[in-house]
Amino acid sequence: AGKTKKESKNITEEIQLSQKRQKLYASLAAYKTEHFIVRSRNKETSLQTAQFLEGILNRFSKELGVAKNIKWETPCTVTIFPDRNSFLPFARGRDWSGGSAIHVMEIQPNGVISVLERRIQTFEMPEQQLFQTLSHETAHMIFRELLGPQSQIPLWVDEGIALYLQGQNQQNISKALINEMAKGKILPLRILLAVKEYPPVENLFYLESSSLMDFLINNYGMEKFIELAWNLSIGKPADRTISSVYKEIFENAEGLETAWLQFIRKK
Repeated sequence: AGKTKKESKNITEEIQLSQKRQKLYASLAAYKTEHFIVRSRNKETSLQTAQFLEGILNRFSKELGVAKNIKWETPCTVTIFPDRNSFLPFARGRDWSGGSAIHVMEIQPNGVISVLERRIQTFEMPEQQLFQTLSHETAHMIFRELLGPQSQIPLWVDEGIALYLQGQNQQNISKALINEMAKGKILPLRILLAVKEYPPVENLFYLESSSLMDFLINNYGMEKFIELAWNLSIGKPADRTISSVYKEIFENAEGLETAWLQFIRKK
């Protein structure tokens, strides 16, 4: 079957972006470790960032209970663009974003899905902010690989676990959510669980996803959370999955919401 106009346009845009990316790579200083190839304008920045990411990957792996020796057939390419403007063409329409984590995959004739390329992209910013951004994107990368990069991970799970692993001040988040509760602005859990499109950074979605993750993991463990995430990623209904994974704790999503909101108020 022939390609539609939209498919042909998408392919052309991907080819153009790939050409721009390769041209940019040639102008940047690269440093390679076991799992990462980091490119930036400064060789020392590339080296320090690659070493930082290896440490982060090791820490996140332990927190998630992943096997100690992660083996990627291809290392993750990390590009630190010179500035936001040079990053934006690669931001896939998320102009507000500070970074992205991308898997390029291929389906083999036998149905096996293989990862052809792993990419993390961001741009130059103060070191602490840069490392926070890269921690967040690395968390996305490893968690998606844990469930299978082809998995349809709900957005609140994908962002929530990245924020949790990245390390957020949960007391500050709870204070912010309590203020929003007082204004009647907090997103009901049924809406949070159904979010499919990336909202603006300042949206309550991020605060609530991070808080819910903190509640579930610190009270009931990472293993149960991963079981929940995996079941949701293969399309099982949220309400039924919550009651199945957290049986004898929550009867349904409504029971989870009640316990979570009490947790926020006590934080």
